[in-house]
Amino acid sequence: MSGGAERKQPWQKSYLFATLFSAMASSLAWAVQAGYSTPELLSLGLSRPLVGLVWLMGPFSGIIVQPLVGMLSDNCRSRFGRRRPVILCAACSTATALVLFSQASRIGQHLGDTSGTVALAVAIAAFMALDCSINAMMAPTRALVADIVPEEQQDEASAYISIHDGLGKATGYLLGSVNLEREVRGIGGELQIVYSIAALVLLVYCSITFFLATDDCGPCTAARDRPASGGGLSVVWRAFAAMPHLPPAAMRVFFVQFCNTFAWFSFMVYGTDYFGNHIYGGSAQAPIGSKAIILYEEGLRTGNFALFALSISSAVFSRFLMPATSKLGLVPVYIAAELMLMVGLLLMPIIRSSAMAVALYAAFGIPFAVSNTIPWMIVTREISSSPDAGLYSATFNLSQCLPQIITSALSGPVLIHFHDNTASVFVMSAVGASLAALLIVILIDEPPHESYRELSASVAWSDQGDASERSECA
Repeated sequence: MSGGAERKQPWQKSYLFATLFSAMASSLAWAVQAGYSTPELLSLGLSRPLVGLVWLMGPFSGIIVQPLVGMLSDNCRSRFGRRRPVILCAACSTATALVLFSQASRIGQHLGDTSGTVALAVAIAAFMALDCSINAMMAPTRALVADIVPEEQQDEASAYISIHDGLGKATGYLLGSVNLEREVRGIGGELQIVYSIAALVLLVYCSITFFLATDDCGPCTAARDRPASGGGLSVVWRAFAAMPHLPPAAMRVFFVQFCNTFAWFSFMVYGTDYFGNHIYGGSAQAPIGSKAIILYEEGLRTGNFALFALSISSAVFSRFLMPATSKLGLVPVYIAAELMLMVGLLLMPIIRSSAMAVALYAAFGIPFAVSNTIPWMIVTREISSSPDAGLYSATFNLSQCLPQIITSALSGPVLIHFHDNTASVFVMSAVGASLAALLIVILIDEPPHESYRELSASVAWSDQGDASERSECA
């Protein structure tokens, strides 16, 4: 994990915290993308069933782009280090994609597009570039921890990355919840303002990492200097090929997490559109200035605030998760979280009050925290002593990427059948949550009580997988 010829010097806590700001940048970009991309694609004329297909780029880029970028940064020989140039280039690419996506309509108009086809094509291309760029920022940031942080501080560094991840998402959602169009003039509409601010802030964050992470110039560790044996795509193939060889306990959690991610993905894709369309009764494709579009935009702001509430409640509950599992048991907490998610998803088509919907989103922070913690706790404990831990980590991550592809493909037919009712996809998602709960009952064993401390310690380790071997889906 760490190593090298020279011992790494300890970092001052505040300095280390600031050095890892690039983690906050990628989360900020992901949050504004999640909050605004679906509504904007709808406003440009894309149908709801096709929106899910555009979101397919997320899991595909998670599977392919991160290993390729990890390999690129492993082999980078810049005088500025291995990770920092890649992080800064990815930040510039992300900022450019954000601006292009937000200005797609204007670009189409300047090119004489009257049908909206050019604007939609620009938006889809920018969306795909944004997905790839966000993934490209994530990989070298995590690798930076292993490269420059001494082993005794790596748990602390991973905790900082988790904090930055939460802060970045909360900032992005909070930006989307404020009516900035009344406060900021000259940039454009609300989408243009939010995306421009996000682009500027993430460039500042990544620049801080670039100028502070000066230790990113040392020699590669032996593990990272090994031949790539076919390059980044071979890493992807090896991750798939290793699936039958996962430790039995990790394989069982793989199936649970597969169903769990199936449940969550539609929620993240249509989470803000649900407020604009279902709660407020607006329309993303209504004429500018009409009552329907005003209601829809108000719904988007409320939806972003609801996602902000989710991120805050998730962060708060994460602090109590280990005491809860120690007292109640890991399996009961795991099952309760899935059942809570299932019931909440089934309630979404029924709820019509914005206050109740926001409260439900805030409650979703509990199963969200569990979904992002307990599976990796169990898997990390199973694979941490294996020489193929990095490969198994990448393989397990497929449990989060593959169901996103399936969900994207299924959401279109479901929406068509239910006449474009956004709430219908959440019922489909509830099926995934119920299957996850059932699989936990059947497959997951309660660990011995004395292993909880070990499980807790493993969470920090799980964020430190080899960037060239572990991919994540944005």
